[in-house]
Amino acid sequence: MFAWLTVVATFAVIVAALPGAVGRGSERSWIDRAILAQITAVVIGAGAGLIIAVTERGPSDPLHFLYAAVLLTLLPGVRYAVHNSTARRFAGWIAVAALIAMGALLRSFMTGR
Repeated sequence: MFAWLTVVATFAVIVAALPGAVGRGSERSWIDRAILAQITAVVIGAGAGLIIAVTERGPSDPLHFLYAAVLLTLLPGVRYAVHNSTARRFAGWIAVAALIAMGALLRSFMTGR
């Protein structure tokens, strides 16, 4: 359930960043809010996953933990790296990072139970 919440939150980042990436103007505050929602969803999902891994059996592939780390650090890291960029470049980098995060999410679904 929490994994799907992360998918929705990551999709919200894409939706918030895409207009700015194509030059239609985008409010950075909406992108930042979407990133915060994504981070919150990842933290909740990773916390629940760690509890399950400790109390029951962990994921079938240890790469699952790597994908969780990527999801937790990718968007905040890119946001920090491009915070001084122009609005279009900022939104473009965030959109690309969110698409990469979607790929990590897909892989985490494949390496779970």
